[in-house]
Amino acid sequence: MNALSYSLTRDPSLTRAIDDVQQAREGLAQLLEAVRGEARQAEDPQVIGKIGDVHIRIEVAAALIERAEAFAAGARDDAEKTVAAAEAAIASAEALLHVDNTRWTLTGQRAQVPPRHDPLHDPLHLKYTLIGNFRLNGVVPTRSRSAVDVP
Repeated sequence: MNALSYSLTRDPSLTRAIDDVQQAREGLAQLLEAVRGEARQAEDPQVIGKIGDVHIRIEVAAALIERAEAFAAGARDDAEKTVAAAEAAIASAEALLHVDNTRWTLTGQRAQVPPRHDPLHDPLHLKYTLIGNFRLNGVVPTRSRSAVDVP
């Protein structure tokens, strides 16, 4: 698997997560181009570590999307499918945010990415609660909760 080139299929419940991973990959490619243009930065161990961290976060998000897609296509119960989709949404949103923050740290530039996660329409913080409540207390998420819906 490669964070820059591995393609993901399109499951309708994971569209935003997939889009976030694609944008994160594009941001990583731009970041790599910018850092490679600066010889001193490209050899700096801290910069190299930051690039590795960004790459891993994108890989994790892509893996969680694959897992959520496999759950959606399989015989898992609805609660596991919902939680898997929420996990993928969180990981992909955080990967995209981390790419942008790393780009800011290393180049002083922000990506021209419109805000994707309006807290009123896609409350990621509620997804954490949904996952934690399911894993800790066995509370099955309901489909009517906004924290479950991953448009």
